[in-house]
Amino acid sequence: MAKIKPHFFNSKFALLALLEWTAIQKILFKGNQQDMAEAFPDMHHTHAAWVAAFDRQAKPAHRNIYAEIIKGDIATLPAFYARIDKFVTPRTAPVKPRKKVRSKPAGKAARDGADIIQNQPLLDDIKIMAFELAEQNRTPESATDRVVQLMVKHNFFNPSDGQIKLLFEYLEQQMANHLLLDRVEAAIIDTDDKNLIFMWNKIKRRYPKDDNFVWPSSIAAKEGKCSKSEVRPIMQKLETLGAITRLESGERGGYSKRAALYRREI
Repeated sequence: MAKIKPHFFNSKFALLALLEWTAIQKILFKGNQQDMAEAFPDMHHTHAAWVAAFDRQAKPAHRNIYAEIIKGDIATLPAFYARIDKFVTPRTAPVKPRKKVRSKPAGKAARDGADIIQNQPLLDDIKIMAFELAEQNRTPESATDRVVQLMVKHNFFNPSDGQIKLLFEYLEQQMANHLLLDRVEAAIIDTDDKNLIFMWNKIKRRYPKDDNFVWPSSIAAKEGKCSKSEVRPIMQKLETLGAITRLESGERGGYSKRAALYRREI
């Protein structure tokens, strides 16, 4: 195989680097992770950072391209680079100052970078707490003491006012994601399929909107109170209705080590 020269592995564009890594692994290495790691031994350790950045910052357009790669809709590297061309076109128009800091984790802070939060363990615990607060129908402000405790736990000392504001905005957004309801969910309820509705509620209970999650058949059957043979049709129906997207297909069989990877869409 000819030597590959990735465009984005050494760039500052983490989202494009992750998409390019996925495309090369899927198209050239037929999805083989070990061969991919051996081909790029110096870059493999940065893969986790790209995944984290993608999970936090990717827009629907990025996620759609990722899904197209995984499903094989993008089958060649030229097709991949053509697909992402709009993301690498130089922007000549002046950038307008943001009026409001978005409620996103690390990387979505003030323009001068002073309020950025580079503490993923803290953000992970905030996400867990958001689920608990949403379940209890409480406000973010009611958990101020717990937020402070988590800041101490993760050595996040002397935060700026902007960082504190960003942290609470992130908490509030994560809580809102747990409580979202739209036409897709209404369609799920209207099926009158008890197994489908019950499975969806179990997924929604654990994973907020836009979260990626692994859902092995053994766990899904236990959580959904159904047989393993019923899991796949249920998940396919949730995909069809638009509640979830399957990013990676799992391997069938009781001894398989790879489960399907999904993303909650609503």
